[in-house]
Amino acid sequence: MMNRNLRLALAAVAMGALIMGVAEPARGQASLGFTISPTAGRPGDLVSGQVDTADVAANCVTDIEGVQARFLEFGLVASNEFLDRYPEGPYPPGEFPEGQPLPTSRLTEFLAWSAFGLLGGGVSSSAENAALVLPQLFVMTFADLATQQPIGQTGNFDPGTGVGSVVVPDLPHGLSVVAAACVMPSIEVTTIEGGVARAVDLWTEQFDLPEFIDESNVTEIERIFNEEIIGCEADPCDVEAAFTAFTLRWGPTLLGYIAEFDALGVQLFTVQPPLVNHFQCHALRNAPFQRRSVTLNDVFGTRTTEVLRATDLCAPADKNGEDPDAPASVNYLASYQLKQAPFARISGRQVTNQFGSITLDILKPRSLLVPSSFSAGGPPTSPDGEFLSHFSCYDVRVTNGTPRFQPRTVSVETDFANVAVDVRKPKQLCVPASKNGETPGAPGFPESLLCYQTRVRAGAFSLPAFFSNEFGQQTSTLKQRRHFCVPSELGD
Repeated sequence: MMNRNLRLALAAVAMGALIMGVAEPARGQASLGFTISPTAGRPGDLVSGQVDTADVAANCVTDIEGVQARFLEFGLVASNEFLDRYPEGPYPPGEFPEGQPLPTSRLTEFLAWSAFGLLGGGVSSSAENAALVLPQLFVMTFADLATQQPIGQTGNFDPGTGVGSVVVPDLPHGLSVVAAACVMPSIEVTTIEGGVARAVDLWTEQFDLPEFIDESNVTEIERIFNEEIIGCEADPCDVEAAFTAFTLRWGPTLLGYIAEFDALGVQLFTVQPPLVNHFQCHALRNAPFQRRSVTLNDVFGTRTTEVLRATDLCAPADKNGEDPDAPASVNYLASYQLKQAPFARISGRQVTNQFGSITLDILKPRSLLVPSSFSAGGPPTSPDGEFLSHFSCYDVRVTNGTPRFQPRTVSVETDFANVAVDVRKPKQLCVPASKNGETPGAPGFPESLLCYQTRVRAGAFSLPAFFSNEFGQQTSTLKQRRHFCVPSELGD
């Protein structure tokens, strides 16, 4: 029976601790020297890290015997808590099977407490298991500093060389934190309780467990717990084999739930917005707007100016069938005219995109692109373009003595229509901008937009426009197509 096997195994952990004795390790959190490269990127990118190996040697447990001693201490706490909390086993007298169906959460909590005891016992009793766990104790991860919990897929680093890596998780753009740490299981009961709750959620979701256990499903649930979680494929359970199987499959995940830092190093990382779409911009007619002051910081400097009125709405566009998902995107951009301010013209900046490279003079700031959501039928309820940057847009012209842009015709599909567009010449360069200090990393974002003057051979266009952004709900009418904006890279 599962109850007897688990209680025998956990009692063995507790007895082993009494026989061997448990040394109290030093507590506290030391610093790890830590650097990362790159320091900015997008979800899915790989970040490489280098940890100071002298700090690892001074502050982290790197030998098998030390790992076994720490896990033995942890296993003793978890095992004793398990035995104290569940003296009658997973099925309290009078509930199930004698009485009413038992909530499955009772059994999964029973299992989780026992699982942490098994983890301690499995590592402390076997040098081979300790060797399997050892690499997982040197962690690189994106982290929530408030909770000190990892975010996304956890990476590792080699304690001997200090070299490691981690993948950027699916985070909103902006500043985040990458941490390198050497960790060990906590012996605080409240921390283990939190790990139990997370393990219950994990197993309930992964194995699609029912809310209650009764005669119709108890056999299958016990099979899942015994074979797929604990690793007991025989009755009575082969405890040594179960320790190894359990440590291999669940050890890294459960350790992440109850780990505490022996030493920690952190670095800031800028999560960049996803690659921008092409955009087809339509003129707006009669869009009421109350002026307001903003401070904009971009690659060309910082200035405080006034936002005057909404002039265009730019829809995500599929050019020549290259991005068929773009027309369904909720990430629109609304263009607002800016009050003119002194600006020293910048000559000879190279801009590269799908159309090739061109050399431009940057003339003066013209407008601000603001992430927005759009609807033709009423005020939109979708997010306000939350995955896009703001962009400062500058009037441009081709630098004298450099090759001119060669006009071309492209197919442009938006949520409104699919038309042929004649792309004629560059009109505005829009570079990522931090508005009022809200996105301090924006001037370093690599994607700009080069917006071209266009001509469309299709007939007149008119459509109600309800759009929403940080400036509030706004209503207007979409009119003629004006600019076509292409993702671009600004060079020196």
